Amino acid sequence: MDFESMVQAFRHETPVTPQADPKPRFTSAHGNSAVGAALSLLGDDWVAFRGMQFGPASSRLDHLALGPGGVFAIMSRRHPGRAIWVERSTFVVGGQRMPYVRTAEHDAARVQKLLADALPPAVRVTPLIVVVDPGTVCVREQPAEAVVLDARGLARWLRRRPQVLGAEDVARAAALAGRSAVRQRASAA
Repeated sequence: MDFESMVQAFRHETPVTPQADPKPRFTSAHGNSAVGAALSLLGDDWVAFRGMQFGPASSRLDHLALGPGGVFAIMSRRHPGRAIWVERSTFVVGGQRMPYVRTAEHDAARVQKLLADALPPAVRVTPLIVVVDPGTVCVREQPAEAVVLDARGLARWLRRRPQVLGAEDVARAAALAGRSAVRQRASAA
């Protein structure tokens, strides 16, 4: 699904249905919508971006969330009914190893570089791998940098992060990120 189609689907200008679209495209859009819905539960002190384009044309971040608890580069993956198993850098879906941890950490490093001038030096962009509609999730040990979460607990997890950014820090980082993203206010999904 190209970037403009994602934006249109997000704005409900072009409905995404399994009958009209190939399954992977529908699955991806559904996963992104579920994460967008979770981000909409955050308060006005949070800002979220969807489909953030950065770097080469092929580089697209599913979501970026900025708030008092920090900056989070979010990769959403939908695996309906599948068993998810994670131990450090190993991420397995239904018995098949996936490169999600490496990709999420790489994306977060790129966002960190993009926002470096707007963030306090001690604040790091945290990569999140948010799983939508899994059958089971077994996280034996979280990866070194990334955090693996079920979409159903995303908003609660973000709200429980200790405050590391003030309102001015969030606004400055959001303004910088907004130059290269489609903005979605966390309170208006």
